[in-house]
Amino acid sequence: MKDQNTPSKKEQMIWVLSDLSNLCAGIFDQNGGKLLINKASELSGIIPGTVDGSAPIAEFLKVDGKAASVVWGPAMNTSEESYTKDGTTYTGTVVNNLMYVTECLDPETKQPMYVIAVSGTNPVSVFGWFDEDFDVSSTQAWPPAFIDSGKAPNNSNLIAQGSYDGLEILWGLKDPKTQKSLFDFIGDKLNGTSTLEIATCGHSLGGALAPLVATALAEKRTADNKNAVTLSTYPSADPTSGNDGFAGHVIDMLGAENYLSRINTFDVVPHGWAQQDMNEVAALYANEKVWTYKLGDLGIKATPLNEGLVRWAVGQKQPGVDFTRMAGDISFSGTIDQFNWSYNWGIAVLILGNDEAKSALQSIVCNMTGQSPDDEDLRNYLTQLLGFAKQAGVQHTSVYPIDCYKLDLELRNALNIFVNVTSSSSEAKGEEEHIVGLLISKVVTYLKEHPLNKCSEQ
Repeated sequence: MKDQNTPSKKEQMIWVLSDLSNLCAGIFDQNGGKLLINKASELSGIIPGTVDGSAPIAEFLKVDGKAASVVWGPAMNTSEESYTKDGTTYTGTVVNNLMYVTECLDPETKQPMYVIAVSGTNPVSVFGWFDEDFDVSSTQAWPPAFIDSGKAPNNSNLIAQGSYDGLEILWGLKDPKTQKSLFDFIGDKLNGTSTLEIATCGHSLGGALAPLVATALAEKRTADNKNAVTLSTYPSADPTSGNDGFAGHVIDMLGAENYLSRINTFDVVPHGWAQQDMNEVAALYANEKVWTYKLGDLGIKATPLNEGLVRWAVGQKQPGVDFTRMAGDISFSGTIDQFNWSYNWGIAVLILGNDEAKSALQSIVCNMTGQSPDDEDLRNYLTQLLGFAKQAGVQHTSVYPIDCYKLDLELRNALNIFVNVTSSSSEAKGEEEHIVGLLISKVVTYLKEHPLNKCSEQ
């Protein structure tokens, strides 16, 4: 990994557009999808600054007096989600993927730039979590047939099934007004003679999919015009999408200088799915001062609970596939947030008051250690896990605009008006709890079938 450096104004602009692709995250729309459509449509006003509160964003994206504008999309893929809580079933529409294109000027060259922004994982999307993020149990050869590149898939270049599914969705999205696909819109520019840049970007899941979109476009380039048209990708906080052959192929197609990924060394997500990186996850914060008002060690230790979650994640990978990060990551270390031990201990006590939750957590520990934990040990393990999850959330989200992209407070506050991945309603929070429950259930089942130490009580 390259040493940390200060991002350029161009990178900062692209990250702002990437962040805005997540404006529909956390919404559990119980109005037939109309709320999501209205929310997504705000992008066309936010970027040029015609929506209240968006002026700092528009001013930041303006170059030589020319305002940025949305020229394709936003286009969304949605699904109906439902869960039952306290005897009541809740159903709502959620966004799985969102993509849009902004036209602006490159602040360095003053040439036109088309930025394709891809949304990250929506915390209330079951499909996003368990298909696009976690389906690494099988792979597909690159390039996929659906991009219609005329090239045969190469079995040496493999991408995860979840990434394949995500790219297929994005490739099929159409602008709601023109009904043009992304390639229908961008193809003539990609294969034209005008000097410009086409850049893809995204954070988290979007960071995994953005290089795939760029590489798919590269496969569709028919003109010998690389001196005029630059094709680039700017992922952040991205997990690994494929094997070593695919990682090398992306760089070959785009050029090392056009792959600019920024990742946080304390972010869990970029540790997936390369094995060496995953081995670091359980003890990622062990030597950091995370806890306040706690006797003894202030770090988050690797416990049977977070080690069990990692064991499950590792077990999802297709055997024999060497998931490999693309060369050229620029790394930084996010500022560690601090939490109150006693407060999180109290939350652990409340969670363990639910017999079903307690039984599931006991099962995880038992299948990692071979012994069922006593109540005090289980509370301690769960408190550590809660702290781990909170720290992982901070390191994956809020430190990027501050520690990595170094955006000023006014711009960050403006972005926060429109993008808040925290669930927006009690029903959405219920869907988040439902997803956590599904995850724990999958971990319990996997560890019963693949215990590190056979649980003596099974």
